[in-house]
Amino acid sequence: MKKKIIFTIPFNNRHTTPAAGEPGWIRWRLGIFMRYTLRSLMKQESQRFQAFVFIRPESEAFIRAELKQHPPLPDHVAFVTKAEYERRVAETVQGFDLLYEANLESDDMYHRSFVRLLENHVPKKLPVLLIPQYGYVYDSVQSRLARFFFWAPSFLTAVHPTEDWLAGRRIALPRGYVSALTAPREFIGIRRPLWINHVHSDNTGVSWNRMEVWKLKGYNDAFSIPPWNNASRKAAHFGPEITNKHMIPRILDEYC
Repeated sequence: MKKKIIFTIPFNNRHTTPAAGEPGWIRWRLGIFMRYTLRSLMKQESQRFQAFVFIRPESEAFIRAELKQHPPLPDHVAFVTKAEYERRVAETVQGFDLLYEANLESDDMYHRSFVRLLENHVPKKLPVLLIPQYGYVYDSVQSRLARFFFWAPSFLTAVHPTEDWLAGRRIALPRGYVSALTAPREFIGIRRPLWINHVHSDNTGVSWNRMEVWKLKGYNDAFSIPPWNNASRKAAHFGPEITNKHMIPRILDEYC
């Protein structure tokens, strides 16, 4: 089956804080996007994808002006409003059987083999949500890296028959990512780290100190935990931290 792979990347479209529309916030986060997320996209072993970065309509003029302060974006990466995204995807999926929508936060990263993994993937059912529960947490301020397991990460890929997506029949996540284990699902990359959750000074959702206490009883290594398929209980495990400082840049090089 012919498939189209698309990255959906929230930038400031869904932030409830007024700061996400302010010039200082936008400049700072654009720098993070360029340094980490865009580099992760460009490092993918397969470049057969399109990436759309979602912006608030009222911020569009300022964001486009700020983008001119950076090197030009590749042709297959675009900053768009949500309405423009719907239109452009409807055009680009013509002639494809399946649409893979892979979420990527605008400060995070995927392993360079991720697009290739999606290209080789054969869905067992449709529609389906692909869940990779294994990755790393990286603090770029402290230059610290640790293994990480998370039951419902933001790194989700929704796979739809193209005709379903165009008709508006899509996997519903009523409570966002935490609804992942209530949707039709498939675990991918089992015990294989596919993503990096990036913690930095402008990161308001999580922090290294908050995450490092997340442990699952009976486990020392996040990558030794079997897939978590219990929608009624949360499960996250931090660690071990990578203490060999020479290993950190080597691992990061696989992602960005």
